[in-house]
Amino acid sequence: MSVTSDFIKYLRGKGHTVEDRRPVSLGGHGRRRALSTLRRGGQHWDGVPNGTIQGHERHWRDTVGWSTGGYTAFVPSSGIIQVNYDFEVVTNGVGGHNTPTLNFCYGGNWSNPINAKQKQALKDMWTFVINGSRIGINSYDSVWGHREFSGHASNSCPGINMNDFRAYLKSGKNISVETKPSGSSPSGLQGAILIKNEEGQFTVTASNGIKVRNAPSTRATHT
Repeated sequence: MSVTSDFIKYLRGKGHTVEDRRPVSLGGHGRRRALSTLRRGGQHWDGVPNGTIQGHERHWRDTVGWSTGGYTAFVPSSGIIQVNYDFEVVTNGVGGHNTPTLNFCYGGNWSNPINAKQKQALKDMWTFVINGSRIGINSYDSVWGHREFSGHASNSCPGINMNDFRAYLKSGKNISVETKPSGSSPSGLQGAILIKNEEGQFTVTASNGIKVRNAPSTRATHT
């Protein structure tokens, strides 16, 4: 039996519902690697509300032009674990780091943070990986968030505090892993992140009038 099949069996034994999508996933039998070459776990979120793996695959194929998807396994808000690829298949999770990295993702964004079912699913997923004798990832400290990889610090993914998440993986205690952007991202901000709140008074004089928009973005609608 393959490691991926053992992974699915293990998760089902833990009481999880697991969907084996390997026969139907985007580029399901793409470029392969030896399990011993794996050195990092890559933790991701999809960053959108109610995202589906099928929707992501359409985007990767039709918009990005990928022949293989981004995540070995995906956990939507329902807590179902969708296994998309054998561990040996190189997925497109972290540019420049994919060959030695095993990529897992949960569905959510700032407005829909990780939930208890997803946390438990990810804990059991990473526990199998860390304890797997045929896999080169052998420590919870080797599980990194997307933005922790070199060249990706500006990325908000995976939307959780990774130090807290690693502590949760190690201890199993109910540690909160949620985090927030610096400030809040109002709707319509076109993906920007508010760095800090500031207050002040000022006077504006405009000879041609003032255009007011319904969000702090040049793409927002005039009111």
